[in-house]
Amino acid sequence: MANVETLRDFLISLGFKVDDSGMRKFQSVVTGVSANVIKLGATVEGATLAVVGFTTQIAAGLDKMYWASARTGASVNGIKALGYAASLTGSSAEAARGSLENLARFLRNSPGAEGFLNRLGVQTRDANGNLQDMSAIFTRVGNKLASMPYYRANQYAQLLGIDENTLMAMRRGLNGFSADYQRMLKQTGFNADIAAKQSNQFTISMKGLTGLFGILRDKIGSHLAGGLSREIDNLRKRLLDNFPKIERVLTSIIKGIIQAGEIVSRVIWRM
Repeated sequence: MANVETLRDFLISLGFKVDDSGMRKFQSVVTGVSANVIKLGATVEGATLAVVGFTTQIAAGLDKMYWASARTGASVNGIKALGYAASLTGSSAEAARGSLENLARFLRNSPGAEGFLNRLGVQTRDANGNLQDMSAIFTRVGNKLASMPYYRANQYAQLLGIDENTLMAMRRGLNGFSADYQRMLKQTGFNADIAAKQSNQFTISMKGLTGLFGILRDKIGSHLAGGLSREIDNLRKRLLDNFPKIERVLTSIIKGIIQAGEIVSRVIWRM
């Protein structure tokens, strides 16, 4: 009621003529507006959480691509194109990435690997002598293996770490679908490499925030544990110091319950 009177006085001070009927209408409008504002706040909060969840999910996938690119030396655009093509030619994006990683590992860890690929007819470096995008090298390897008799192509594939499903996909036109995906990327203006880098930065920030929450949780929990341990020790000491008294009280209560039960039993039997 005090709020109503305060509101009435405020409106009168502004020069409004306020009677009981007008006051009730005004209160009704204010109540309706307040309810709508609360609903809007809940809607905005839900939408915000949905956006954050969606962003986190997409960023997690692109962050994995970012690190796969760092390990293999292939562009994220190239990795995604190979995965897309593999899924359309009887293999899978995961199998294609695994084969790509194996080929990169072969080049990285085997001293004569690059010469071996060159003798196979696969170009590995550009005009400036820089190692080319590993996805481009993978595509050239696929072209060479697709042109060989299957038994020989399979031998080379095993040596290079390319699984048989991906080899079959190479021979079914994997490279054509990969080029199609690259065209779609270009037409839409989507740069997966930039997106992956941004997603990696987002993931690092989110993990940093999660790490901070973990530190705060552990710090608060440890302080509470320290204080509670003293209280628990004090409680245990009180229980031990007063154990004879506690024992007498508990024994008396238990005896009383037993006696009450016996009385009730006798009454029931007399009935």
